[in-house]
Amino acid sequence: MTHETPRRDPHASVCAAPSPSPSPSLSSTERASEEKLTEKLTEKSTDRVNVLGLTRTGLEAFFDQIGEKRFRAHQLMKWIHYQGLADFEAMTNLSKALRARLQTV
Repeated sequence: MTHETPRRDPHASVCAAPSPSPSPSLSSTERASEEKLTEKLTEKSTDRVNVLGLTRTGLEAFFDQIGEKRFRAHQLMKWIHYQGLADFEAMTNLSKALRARLQTV
C-alpha cells in the first residue's frame, strides 16, 4: 500500500473574501502605500502606475480607484505570481477592455 501526500490547490491559500477598505489589519507601511496610491490615482498626471509591483492591498485600492471590482486584484496576482506572466494580453480571465485599460495605466 502506497501513501500519497494529498495534493494541495496552490490557489486555495489566497482565496479569501475581499476585506472592506481600509482594512484595520494593515501595517502602517501598507496603509501609507495605499494612501499614496490613492493620491496618485486621484491626481491628474501622466505618470503610469506599476501594478506589477503593488501588494494585494495596493491592487485592491487600484482597482477600486479605476472603478473595477476588488476581486480583480486576486485575478491579477494569480497571473503574476502563480503563472509568472506580466503580459496583460495573456491574462484571459480579464475582459479585453480591462486588459487594454491596464496597458495604459
